[in-house]
Amino acid sequence: MVFSVKHPTLTICAILVDAVKSPAVVVVVCIIFISYMCLCAYYTIFKLRLFNYYYMAPAQQTDHYSLLFSATVLSRLTTPLSLNFLNLLHLDARYNPDQQTAFTAIMGSFEVVPFVAQGFNVYYPILIALIGLATIL
Repeated sequence: MVFSVKHPTLTICAILVDAVKSPAVVVVVCIIFISYMCLCAYYTIFKLRLFNYYYMAPAQQTDHYSLLFSATVLSRLTTPLSLNFLNLLHLDARYNPDQQTAFTAIMGSFEVVPFVAQGFNVYYPILIALIGLATIL
């Protein structure tokens, strides 16, 4: 829901980056936010077990198949994390066509897929929130 609102800026990350004038502080703020996003996503991948065949074992006891599986999943997760981070900062081409990053110039934006551009990224998080509330109640 936050992604679709262009003005006013509603994401904490974009507000902080816009408020800071020093490029070094902007880099530190961005590193903090992207590190938090990666920590949450990658921690889940490291705890993932599939039929007790693909799992990360403690004390360096993980077999090479599980390591390759985890590496594949982590590498596939990096690009969507980066695109979502740029959307949080409002650096996607749909917010400001003049200020486009190299990542969005190569990879594109959410508007490339018509199904996503026409509201899926608005209504799906609302649906997930409703399912979460229904589970709690």
